[in-house]
Amino acid sequence: MEKFKILITGKNQPLVDELKKDISATHSIMSCSFTFSDIENHLEMISPGLLIICLQSELMDDIITLDNVSKITKKENIKTFIAGTKDDCEYYNDNIDIKPDKAFHAPVSVDDMISEIEAVSAEKDDDFDITSIMGADGHLDMQKVVNYEYVQAKPQVDPLVRRRVLVIDDSPIMLRLIKEQLSWKYDVAVAVSGKIAYKYLESNSVSLILLDYDMPGESGPQVFVKLREDPKLKNVPIIFLTGVNDNALIKKALSLGPQGYLLKPVDNDRLMETVAKFIG
Repeated sequence: MEKFKILITGKNQPLVDELKKDISATHSIMSCSFTFSDIENHLEMISPGLLIICLQSELMDDIITLDNVSKITKKENIKTFIAGTKDDCEYYNDNIDIKPDKAFHAPVSVDDMISEIEAVSAEKDDDFDITSIMGADGHLDMQKVVNYEYVQAKPQVDPLVRRRVLVIDDSPIMLRLIKEQLSWKYDVAVAVSGKIAYKYLESNSVSLILLDYDMPGESGPQVFVKLREDPKLKNVPIIFLTGVNDNALIKKALSLGPQGYLLKPVDNDRLMETVAKFIG
């Protein structure tokens, strides 16, 4: 899956550099100089889903530049975030007709910004239709959620080879339960974090990955994106394993394109059926 594209610009270069460093792991980041022609060219060239403007004591000429930029972003349906001191953000809002989608006041919380970026990224992803898992009453149909399957070509498997499943979950109890359920048919490896999983995958191959959605530190979606960046794992089925049943969060999870979504507590028969569907 292609990374969500973000363009960063502004006079506050230290903040530009900080955001590029912290966000580049999970998104496609590009920066440009703070001139209208350069911003315009980059917006046309990379077609980002989000523009982040790092403010720092803008003058009226700068505001004119930003006003012209805002007209382009509105026309192209590009979300806009601004970040800077409270005064800088207020000055921007007071002088720009088209308001930003989000404003972050200094000191800027990168974690908060990343959370908002992920929300925008999910909105921009039109590969997943939330109505496919909604009931007639407009609420989630949990049967449709657990039966969700992202359609893609399934890898060819040798029926005589015992497949290996990697389970990534921060709960030791959950890891033990799933390992007990699957071990009679599959080799099962476990990892309590994405970091441990990456290390394991450097020297081991797996046929399928069960990934907890809600983990401390690096979340399930962040781990998912990193796994998909590895060419060796591009076609390995990944199934989210989670207790999350919130509409927005489920939409966000499925918009990434996992092969399935299993709700905790996981029914043993359902787990075996889902895994077998992909790797036999």
